[in-house]
Amino acid sequence: MISSLIKINVLIFILIVLCMPLSAQQILDEMQLVDISDEPSIRSTVIRDPEQALLIVKTQITSLRIQSNNIIKKAEKTGPGTWHVRLVSGTHRLSFQADGFISVQERFYFNPKDVKGISIRVIPAAEKKEEKNTGLVVIQSTPDSAAVYFNDQFYGVTPYLGKTLAGQYRLEIKKEPYLSHRETVIIVSGQTLPINVELSTTAGSVNITSKPEKARVELDNRYIGETPLVFTQLTKGLHDIKVTLKNYEPFISQFEISEENRVQKFNISLTPLESILTIKGFPEQGDVYINGSKAGQMPVENKKILFGLYDISVSKPGYYSYQENLLINKHDPYTIDIRLEAKSKYFSLLYSTLLPGSGQIYSGRTTPGIILGSAALVTLTATLIFNSDYLNKKDTYSADKNAYDINTDLGKMESLYAAMQDSYNSMDDAHSRANFMFGVTAAVWIYNMLDVYLFFPEISGTTLTANAHNGQTKLELCISF
Repeated sequence: MISSLIKINVLIFILIVLCMPLSAQQILDEMQLVDISDEPSIRSTVIRDPEQALLIVKTQITSLRIQSNNIIKKAEKTGPGTWHVRLVSGTHRLSFQADGFISVQERFYFNPKDVKGISIRVIPAAEKKEEKNTGLVVIQSTPDSAAVYFNDQFYGVTPYLGKTLAGQYRLEIKKEPYLSHRETVIIVSGQTLPINVELSTTAGSVNITSKPEKARVELDNRYIGETPLVFTQLTKGLHDIKVTLKNYEPFISQFEISEENRVQKFNISLTPLESILTIKGFPEQGDVYINGSKAGQMPVENKKILFGLYDISVSKPGYYSYQENLLINKHDPYTIDIRLEAKSKYFSLLYSTLLPGSGQIYSGRTTPGIILGSAALVTLTATLIFNSDYLNKKDTYSADKNAYDINTDLGKMESLYAAMQDSYNSMDDAHSRANFMFGVTAAVWIYNMLDVYLFFPEISGTTLTANAHNGQTKLELCISF
């Protein structure tokens, strides 16, 4: 009788223990992998990949999520509360979760071709025994399946529900490729702490300035504006940046946005696309023009010039002009040695003899040439006009004289003589004016010829110059007299 009572009491105690809710730690203590490869029901299981292992999970519920190293694994349900999961060999941090139940985690190692089983009893969240000095933490994230860390210790994945000792914690929720969420939380004993987090791929920003400003900025081959600018909404990872400005070398770089480095700053000094140009030669003091604008007189030394195609011309009175198209496309210094060809004084005299002022213009003395040419044209025109007036008045005098000579009427002779005398005086005045203007015209003409000869621009003496151009060097001897 006593023995029967003892047996009954033992059975009652066992039933009470079995029905008593277990703590999460008790469940973990009971989570032991068992080699079941020799069980009759398992012998027919085929592992296709020799590097894989097979995990057979049994639990009391009909729906279960299984994660390995924060990645949800595909589980094949083979019966009520039974799942087959294929895993690669190595260490796995396994997490077993179900809606409305306390998630449990443990770390296991699998050898290739292992066939192991595990039996888990998951506990409904509402039935979990309250522990002293703990608070309930409920964490949801968008997207879900994000890893949850308290003080750098892994606790599970979202959606997460668990009891945690009261206190202050560093909470981190992370999932690639999203930006990790970090915050400090305080868990109060006996209270529920709800946390809702929306993870974002936006990880940082870039601040770009340049000298000079207004440079075009491309980020990952997409135009985003002109400097200075601040661009946000950058995702984690590598990014390409290109800054360009006309007549400046492009700036190209790559940078990374990461958890530790969320802000990038670029302070760019753009390098001008320019070179150094020197123009020298013979004779000196020649006027140098670049694209039609005067750049000085020879020699022009160490002039900064941007890359491009330029029209270079050099001119000096008394010399034929020099002209060249020059392409500047590298930073190396450019040097042009120029030898101007002298014009002929005698050709200049001949031109001015035929047409006043043309010799001066030919020699390069344009202003005196225009003045003397204009003066010769005015005086010549005046001479022709005065001479024409003289000829007209001469005809009038001849007519009056002829009328007087053939007249036989003594009464009219006096009036005819007076008319003849007036026309003569008028003719004589016109003749004087015509002669004067002819003299003036001749004087202008002669002065023009003397000017072009006496003031012809030239360099006297003997000069020896070295002319280097297009890869050739020449020595030139010039004797002027």
